[in-house]
Amino acid sequence: MAEEIPGLPLKATSYTYGGRDEIVQIAYQHDGEDAFYHYFQYDADSRLKKVFAGPEEFLNQRTKKPLNSMLLRLPQYLQAEYSYYKHGPLKQLALSPRKNDSDSVIALQYLDYIYTIDGRLKAINDPHQYEDRKEFALQLDYYSQDGKGTELIFTKNIEPKYDGQIAAGLWRTGPAQTDGFITMAYGYEYDERGQLHRAKYGTVENNEYIHDPNDALATEYVYDDNGNIEILERKDDEGKILQTEKKDVNGNTEYIYDHIFDYNYHEGTNKLWQVWTNEMQYAEYRYNNIGQLVWADILGEVMQLEYNNEGMVSKILNEDGMLQWKYDYNAIGQRSKKTSFNLVGEPSEETYYVRDASGKVLAIYHRSLLLQEQVVFEEKSPELAEIPIYGAARLGTIFVEKQIDGYPEDFIQYNESYELKDHLGNVRTIIRRDDEQQALAIGYSDYYPFGLRMNRYTNANYRYGYQGEFSEDETQEIGYNVFEARLYDPVIGRWISVDSERQHSSPFISMSNIPNLYIDPDGFRDWVAFGEGALGLIGAGFEVAAGFSTASAGVGGFLIVDGGVRGMAAMRKMYVAYNETSDYSYEARDLPTNSGGLIGKAIDKRLGDDRGIAQKTLGITNDAITLFVSITDPGFSESVKNTVAGTASRLEKGSLFFHYAGLYEGTLSNAGAIDKFFPPQGEIIVGEILIGDDFDNFINGLESLK
Repeated sequence: MAEEIPGLPLKATSYTYGGRDEIVQIAYQHDGEDAFYHYFQYDADSRLKKVFAGPEEFLNQRTKKPLNSMLLRLPQYLQAEYSYYKHGPLKQLALSPRKNDSDSVIALQYLDYIYTIDGRLKAINDPHQYEDRKEFALQLDYYSQDGKGTELIFTKNIEPKYDGQIAAGLWRTGPAQTDGFITMAYGYEYDERGQLHRAKYGTVENNEYIHDPNDALATEYVYDDNGNIEILERKDDEGKILQTEKKDVNGNTEYIYDHIFDYNYHEGTNKLWQVWTNEMQYAEYRYNNIGQLVWADILGEVMQLEYNNEGMVSKILNEDGMLQWKYDYNAIGQRSKKTSFNLVGEPSEETYYVRDASGKVLAIYHRSLLLQEQVVFEEKSPELAEIPIYGAARLGTIFVEKQIDGYPEDFIQYNESYELKDHLGNVRTIIRRDDEQQALAIGYSDYYPFGLRMNRYTNANYRYGYQGEFSEDETQEIGYNVFEARLYDPVIGRWISVDSERQHSSPFISMSNIPNLYIDPDGFRDWVAFGEGALGLIGAGFEVAAGFSTASAGVGGFLIVDGGVRGMAAMRKMYVAYNETSDYSYEARDLPTNSGGLIGKAIDKRLGDDRGIAQKTLGITNDAITLFVSITDPGFSESVKNTVAGTASRLEKGSLFFHYAGLYEGTLSNAGAIDKFFPPQGEIIVGEILIGDDFDNFINGLESLK
C-alpha cells in the first residue's frame, strides 16, 4: 500500500504472508533512506513467537526465509520473544533479549503474566518483591482466592468484589525503590450503580493493605443520574487537596488551582457549562448543536475549536482567532499531520504520521520551520524522527538521530526505548539499554483514575501515555489526550465531544465511569480491559478486529460477548454455539446467580489437525458477564484470509448488542458484517430466548461467507 501526505514524498508499505496467511514481514519504504522492517516468527500453533525489527530487510521474498546475510545478525534485531501456557494464554514477554558475556540469552526486561482461576489477568510480574529486569509490576485483586493455584493471594483488609469489579490494584515501579522497597495500592469503592466512587491509596506489607493515614493520593467521584460527574476530588501525596500551577508564557506562576471540582451543566442537557474550584471558576465551555466543544475558557485562557466534516478537530485557535494548531487527516479519518503555530500565528513545526493498513503509526516525521528575518521561512524536508516497534502490541519506539558530532554526515543512530504498560495500556515505565547492557528506567508515570498523571519522573520525550495513546505532552498547552475519534480531558475525566455510537445515557461519559477496568483506546466505544496479551489473543500487532483478537495469529475467530457491570439483573441460562467439525451445535448450561462459567472451544480444521484452542472459563455473575466463545473457520475462501477475526458484543439491560465484526482483509472495509443480521439494539431478551432463532441467523450469515 502507498500513502501520500501533502508535504511528504510518497510512502510505501508492503506485506509478506506465510503459508498460513500470517504476516511474516512488513517492509516500510523498502530500500529507501528511511527503510524499516518488522519480521515475525510463529510457533507450531501459529502464535507469535519472536519479533525482529530494524533498518535492514530480513526475508528472501521468494523463499520467505531469512536472507543468508541476515542469519548471523538476526539476534541483534530481536525485539521481543513470547512464550505461552500450555492452555493458550500469554505467559511471558521478554523484551530485547541479547546474549551476555557467558553466552546466555538475557532479556532487557521480562513481563510475566499470571491469571486468576477464572481466566482474568491477575498480575504482570510480582509487585510484592523487586526482581532484576522487572522494572514494573502489577497485581489485580477481585475476590477471595482469585489467585488460587499461583503464589499470589488476595490482599488482606480489602473488601472482595464478586460482581466483576476490581477490588484493589497493587503496583510497583523501579524508581520507587530509591526510598526502599514499596508496594503501592489503590482500594476501590463503587456506588450503587457500579460506578467508581472512591480510590483509597495505601501500601502493602506482608500481604496486608495499610490505608494511608493522611488519605494521600485519594480520589472521590459523585455522578448525576445520567452518569455525568458532579463532584471530583483528588489529593496529593501528603493528603492535601491536589494543587496544580498554571504558568504563563514566561514560566511564571499565573494560577494555582485545587483539584476539588464542582461541575455545572447546561440545563436539560449533558453539556458541561462550568467547572468551579473553591469559589474560583476553573473552566467554562460552549458547544454547538451537535455536541461538539467549540469554545473553552480554562483559567482565563480561551481556545476555539473547529471540526471537519467527519467530526474531527481540524483547528484550534486562541481568543483572537489566531491559529494555534491545525490537524489534517487521511481518507479514513486518522490524523496524518499536525502543524503548530507560534504566538503571532505563523507555522513553526510540522509533524507527519505515516500509517499502515489498520491505522497504526509506522513512522513519524518532523520539520521545524525556522523564521528568517521575520519574513521568510527556510524550506527544509521533514526528517524521520520516530519509528514505533510492534509485536502483539506496540513494544516501544525507536528515536532516529542524524548528523551526530564526530560521525559521518550520513550516519543514522537508532535509539530504542521500550514501554512497560499496565492492564489498561497506560505507559507506566520507559526503559532503555545503558552502556552496560542493563535496563535503565528513563521515565515512569502513575495515574489517578480517569488518566491524570499522578507523578511523572522522566527525561524522555515520550509521546504515549494514558491507554497508550498520544498523551497531554503531545498536545502541549491544551492538555488533552488524542484518541482516534475524539479528544479526551484527563483533568475533568470527560470527552470533549459526543460518542457517535451513543453507548451511554450521556455521550460525554468516559470509560463507563469505571476507569480502573474499562478502556476506550479509539474513542468510539469503551469495553472491559483484558490486559495486553491476556488470554493469549496475540497477533503481530497489525490486527484488524475489535482490538481483541487477530487473524494473523491463526487462532481462528473469536466471538466476544462482554457484559457491562450495570447489565443483567438476573441470569440463569445461556446458550453457547461451539464448533468441533464443520457443523455447529448448541449447548445450554444452568448457571448459579453469582458463580459458574461458560466454556467455548474450537478446533481449527484448516490447519490439518485437531489442534484445539484451550477452553476459556470465566466467572459469571448476575451483574457482570464476560463470555468467551471461540468459533473456527472450517473452510473460508482465501480472499477472506482467516475466519471472522473478532466480534465484540455487549450484554446490557437485558439485550444482546452485536456491534462490531471484522473480516481480516488488511482493511476495515468489512467491519460491521454482523450488523446486517441484528438490529442495532437487538430484541434478544435474557431469560427468555437469549440468542434463539436470531443466533441461527448469525450462524447462517457466517456460513454464507464461505
